[in-house]
Amino acid sequence: MHILDASYPDINKKMKKIHYVVGKVDQPIDFAEDEKVLFVGNCTSWEGQINGKKVSIKSRYKTCSEVDETKTKSNDLLLTHLKTLFTCFINLKAKYIRVKGCTVCVADHVHYISFLGKTGNPNFDRRMIFTITLAYLKMRVMRALNWLLGR
Repeated sequence: MHILDASYPDINKKMKKIHYVVGKVDQPIDFAEDEKVLFVGNCTSWEGQINGKKVSIKSRYKTCSEVDETKTKSNDLLLTHLKTLFTCFINLKAKYIRVKGCTVCVADHVHYISFLGKTGNPNFDRRMIFTITLAYLKMRVMRALNWLLGR
């Protein structure tokens, strides 16, 4: 939680409970009633009950031979942020969120943890907005120049 600690020094006192699950879990997990659950990554799998409701998280893991590297998804920062925030929005009242990906980027982790923990989000810290926006615009301009120049 160091990135959250830096932006919000009293985070440990204010943050809501989150249970973080990654990988294959074959045993029951004891969730507190007020706790939110974050299932992270394509390799994560678990079956059990969350607040009396049956939940089944299936692994989406693919071997290297099953992945078509010519069809990789965009790594555009703005698009990634929007997808993650949309997932948070549509899961406002959900007890858990399933995060797809292999691997899941740090910025997405920060979005999900600050959303579920009901804390401020350092990705939107006003001290960082200018720097991040400038880096994003520079990346877009360089991609356009590479495309125009045929590189």
